[in-house]
Amino acid sequence: MNKQILFCSHDFEQKYHRGITFYSKAVVKVLGELGYENHIVTSAPFSNYKNIQELYIAQKLYNPEPYDKNGKHMNLPKYFLDKVGMGHRYRIVHLDYIDITEPKLSYLKYVKSYVNKPNFYYYLYLQARLSEKPYFIRFDKFDTIFTTSPLSIKAPKKIRLIQTIHDCIPLLTLTHNGDNPLVFHRRIKNTLEYSDKVVSVSEYSKLETLKLFPNYQDKIEVTYQPVPIYPEEEEESKDPLVQKAILESYKLEKNGYFFYVGFLEKRKNIENIVNAHSAVSDKLKIPMVFAGEIDWSDRDIVKTITNARKKNIRYIGHISTLAKLVLIRNAAAFVFASKYEGFGLPPVEAMKLGCPVISSKTSSLKEVCGDAGILVDPNNISEIADAMTTIVENPSLRDSLIERGYKRAEFFSFDNYKARLVKVLES
Repeated sequence: MNKQILFCSHDFEQKYHRGITFYSKAVVKVLGELGYENHIVTSAPFSNYKNIQELYIAQKLYNPEPYDKNGKHMNLPKYFLDKVGMGHRYRIVHLDYIDITEPKLSYLKYVKSYVNKPNFYYYLYLQARLSEKPYFIRFDKFDTIFTTSPLSIKAPKKIRLIQTIHDCIPLLTLTHNGDNPLVFHRRIKNTLEYSDKVVSVSEYSKLETLKLFPNYQDKIEVTYQPVPIYPEEEEESKDPLVQKAILESYKLEKNGYFFYVGFLEKRKNIENIVNAHSAVSDKLKIPMVFAGEIDWSDRDIVKTITNARKKNIRYIGHISTLAKLVLIRNAAAFVFASKYEGFGLPPVEAMKLGCPVISSKTSSLKEVCGDAGILVDPNNISEIADAMTTIVENPSLRDSLIERGYKRAEFFSFDNYKARLVKVLES
């Protein structure tokens, strides 16, 4: 069985790590523990000085500048990609000088080397924008290429190409402000056409993909994804002194607030969550706390959060991993009434940490949560409000949800995920 895996994932180079990045880091950890030799493609500048080259790569992974999908290079002719932008030059680098003990980079201990190709992911996006054909990827020294989200690439026949599809949100919803639909369509189509195997993170996501591309039933395997809470992080979040310090820093009390963490965008249904909480705020007298990055391009989201501050709604911005775990662990309930998810990682994190979940009965969330949460219609403000009231006023139900949540989270353990992933790699 081939043991060298090259990861192509622009998600490692995101300033703020979201669900797909947590998935990407978890895959690297799992395969490292299984004895695979992991390598990562990075897109940092070249330098002839080894320590500077290492520093460029570490900076690209730790605190990168976002690349502008609508920047001035978008209309460059295709020959720029072929002759100037992409080319075939790359450099294999080992991080010998740079300290990678920063928690955000802890997954790198499972990585042997970095295949650095300047601006690789930026020009890969341009390729998908300018051409329906995939980019022919020539990293010939590796046995398997694994992408953690769909890329418009093709590999030589001797190299196995395994790609991941999380969802088809940009092709199915009106409320997505990210990927260009045409570019995303090309990425999905070429992923299905040119991969040896495609990994899906839920049965729901697989079925949604097959609705749009019905001829690839045999290529797609469902592996779900593991809960990316590592033992050392979980233990630290249990420490009473740590919990006390973090709760006090945000002026919160144990079981005295509802909590949401994640990207704040339209499809996450933030407005309905705010309205539902406002309806019961005077009765329950506990705040609704939001954490994460706001989609600043969506004026409605910004307005909703800004106006709601007068109604016992709090927005605390981007928070550390430890703060996230502590705030989930101590919340009265985790509220995640999203309208569309390919998987829905935050509710599973909440279940693993012993926090009762209010979630949606739409998209993948019903499949992921099972009977371990109160499932609501995300479009029904009254249902969301009633769920909040029920959790606070019914301690026995709350305890039951916590116990069911622990059991449900075990389905998404690292051990179970390893077994599912190995099955795909060995097929």
